[in-house]
Amino acid sequence: MFKNLIVPIDGSDLSQKSLEKVKELAKADGAKVTLVYVSDPLPPIAYADSTMGVPFSDAAHKKVCESFAKKILAQSHEKIGAELLVHTMHVQNVNVFEGIIEAAKEAKGDVIVMASKKYWLKRDFTRKRNSRSDRSQQFARFGLGLNPFIF
Repeated sequence: MFKNLIVPIDGSDLSQKSLEKVKELAKADGAKVTLVYVSDPLPPIAYADSTMGVPFSDAAHKKVCESFAKKILAQSHEKIGAELLVHTMHVQNVNVFEGIIEAAKEAKGDVIVMASKKYWLKRDFTRKRNSRSDRSQQFARFGLGLNPFIF
């Protein structure tokens, strides 16, 4: 049924636990898995007791994001195992849901499977989905909090 499962991950326990279900889905359909990590391209500003912010450089922020993404993607790839075809993507976008959709389009995914307890992420995805004129997308809720968004 599905050929390419897009799986956003964030390194959380829930995201790591969901990989077992993703593995089952991919094996059942003979699908490849594309793991996606989205980071914010804008460096944070750390505030101290004064009113002055201490900015991080763009280069330092990018290096930390790349390093963290590489670590999380490698851990997730290892958890899925070597028997499945797995691709990894690190996308930078200020909006997580837009970064995930961007990755899904670039990887030519046909379903996004995610585990999330974050109401705002589900809300933003649902709004984005419902705002499109094409109503062919479907939204369903599976056990373990897995939410497939079918394109």
